[in-house]
Amino acid sequence: MYRGFNLRLEGKNPFREYHGIGQQNNSISASMLKTRMTNYLSQKTIDAAAIQGDWFGQVDAEVFISHSHSDLDLALSVAGWLSSQFGLSSFVDSSVWGHANTLLKILDKKYCWMDDKGSYDYDSRNRSTSHVHMMLSTALSKMIDRTECIIFLNTPESIVVEDAITEVGDEKTGSPWIYAELVASRLIRKKEPVRHPVTESYDDGLMKRQATAGTIPIRYAVGEELNLLTPLSIRDLEVWEAHSSNAQVASKLDVLYQIKPLKNQTK
Repeated sequence: MYRGFNLRLEGKNPFREYHGIGQQNNSISASMLKTRMTNYLSQKTIDAAAIQGDWFGQVDAEVFISHSHSDLDLALSVAGWLSSQFGLSSFVDSSVWGHANTLLKILDKKYCWMDDKGSYDYDSRNRSTSHVHMMLSTALSKMIDRTECIIFLNTPESIVVEDAITEVGDEKTGSPWIYAELVASRLIRKKEPVRHPVTESYDDGLMKRQATAGTIPIRYAVGEELNLLTPLSIRDLEVWEAHSSNAQVASKLDVLYQIKPLKNQTK
């Protein structure tokens, strides 16, 4: 990972027309994964690394989109826009959340169900949930590390506003997955991307101009993590799109990095 962005969005989905593209690019065969997961259970031990490989092994994305489960359509639309306008591939995190639940159901049915009582064993269910969530959390962190940048969709669904006035740095989320991803974005090593040279350089003057947590009311402080992400607005995205049309660069992300430089790069 090289850069992180905090994209604030409210109201209607401005990328709705790109939803189909995003959905097609981020589809993972649920039936295929379920078959593979069932096969793992036929073995003497369950290979956690192999399961993580099925979830993420074939994914090679440049942008990691972190979002609330309620904003799935918005996330897919943003992914479609990034693909259509910039040729960028995205990983929409919730595309695998449901598969984690599928695996959990399979594990619980085999290892946690008590026929004599007609219910699940409480302690066994806790252990199975811990295993699956640890696999998913670790895999998500590895994916963030592999992508070039993360874009967090900061919406009323992802950030909890508990007071009339929320100070910068006091933001909270009710989603443990968003919390884990934002913390990972702060801790993961920062790697500057290596670009192949292009025949023409981008406008050098521009550089100088410049989830839902169910019903459990747990809140995670994410103000520190959000403060480390570069703020993005719809206007910034419009500028990025406009300047990218004729830019001769190895990746259109380079245009975004120049439009929104790191704090220590501003003059």
